[in-house]
Amino acid sequence: MWSAWLCGDHLIAERREVLRQFAGGIDAAGRRVHRAFLASCRVLGEGVDITGERGVEAVCFANTRGSQGEIVQNIERGYTDSGKDRPKSGGGGKDAG
Repeated sequence: MWSAWLCGDHLIAERREVLRQFAGGIDAAGRRVHRAFLASCRVLGEGVDITGERGVEAVCFANTRGSQGEIVQNIERGYTDSGKDRPKSGGGGKDAG
């Protein structure tokens, strides 16, 4: 089991490393993990895609969202190029990892 959290105080390099581990399904030592949990405090905003070998299995909102577009963007992060059909929101994205 792997877990981590991100907030605005983390440096960009730290965020990228955490996202790389999460999306790749590995821990800091490079060992394969089967379950991972990533908590975020408004860090994974518009334009951030989480791509990797393991990808994202679920998205949970622990507070309210301001708009339907914000909800769609967050849910899209749960889709990868590994066989899932990604919904189209009309926006492009940057790869954070």
